[in-house]
Amino acid sequence: MLVYQSTEFSHMTHLRIPAPYFNIFHSKVILFILCLFLLVFPKGGIKIGDTPLTWGYLFLGITSLFSFFLGKWTVAVSRIVAFLCLIPFLTVAAGSMMWNGVEITLGWVIAFWITFLFLPFVFLFLLSDQIENLDINYFLKLFKNGILFISYYGIFLFLFKQTTGKYLEIPFLTVNFGDLGMLDDFKCNSRGIVSKLISTYNNGQLFGISMILLLPLYCYVQKNPWNRFVTKLALLLTLSRTTWIGLFLNEILFSFFAVKNRGKASIYLIAGMIVMCSGVFLILNYYNFTPLFLLDGSFGGRRGTIELALQEASFFSTHPFDGLSEMAYMAMLYIFGIIGLIAYIFAMAGPLVLFFSKRPSKIRNCILLGLINYLIISFSDGATLYIPVLAFYWFLMSLLLKKDLDDHSMAAEPIL
Repeated sequence: MLVYQSTEFSHMTHLRIPAPYFNIFHSKVILFILCLFLLVFPKGGIKIGDTPLTWGYLFLGITSLFSFFLGKWTVAVSRIVAFLCLIPFLTVAAGSMMWNGVEITLGWVIAFWITFLFLPFVFLFLLSDQIENLDINYFLKLFKNGILFISYYGIFLFLFKQTTGKYLEIPFLTVNFGDLGMLDDFKCNSRGIVSKLISTYNNGQLFGISMILLLPLYCYVQKNPWNRFVTKLALLLTLSRTTWIGLFLNEILFSFFAVKNRGKASIYLIAGMIVMCSGVFLILNYYNFTPLFLLDGSFGGRRGTIELALQEASFFSTHPFDGLSEMAYMAMLYIFGIIGLIAYIFAMAGPLVLFFSKRPSKIRNCILLGLINYLIISFSDGATLYIPVLAFYWFLMSLLLKKDLDDHSMAAEPIL
């Protein structure tokens, strides 16, 4: 029996199936496992051909199936609207692939549809009720401690690599078994004489982009200034200019999104900028990087991508799908044309308008800032099809639309 209730924007739309109610987030064990393998060890897993099967995505898929067949579907109208924002882009992408064809391995095609169909469907639609009833305090403890762990582990692994010349690899956990021994040669982790900090993400750029997306929420719940410093130090040691831009952006905006007292906000901003700029200067000096490292006219080898996308731009693209380059917007323009780029921006940024229908709070502001951070750094590198970036994006989008996400709903005492 399907039960439908009011669709006023402030209410919930209820779709129920005659089955026992299964709330995957009700079990702290299940939530712990999801956080463990999506946030802390996102690359652990195996490969089937060229397609990685990570434990986090596998477990998310299994729990989603349980929720699909045994769950109570209670979908917030705001999340339905957010999901509908994707439909134009998915239509353009499907039409382009059918009309222009595909010139890449099946694994990348699967990654595209997981990124833009499966993940948003799971977080915005299928798990809408579970996220509405999420134990926010327990989740934030897992979230905070998870990022703290990968920050300390990242610095440890960075020093271990510089000292021994090798990465410490734990197959099936910190590295996909199919990628064992490839962190140096195939993951683009060298920056001249030094290797980037990669933590458990196997790639410095990927770690940096993921953390910039999560950083505002982490800085809000992490009360210990030393631990916040360690996480930002780990981001500096990725030696990624995209990450540095994101960190710089976050330092500017966080003070205004999350700190109500303007005096404190100014102090926080000045202190953060001094620490970050000093850190960049020390890194450049220590590793003998010239100022050209920051003022690279080729944009880290991306200039060709920009020129090609602009030269080949047309309303409807005629290019076959051959993956997405690191510059997300240029990639959409080249592969899917002007209409595809517009549809992509609408799919990613359109749902953020729904934020203004929710009761404002600092925690909601921090989630919004993380999403904005990602949309901005995507001009340089969005790591769009790489695990687990867009899983974080769609989860945060769904969490942003949670009805009861006020600061007073969190524990009064600091989250430990």
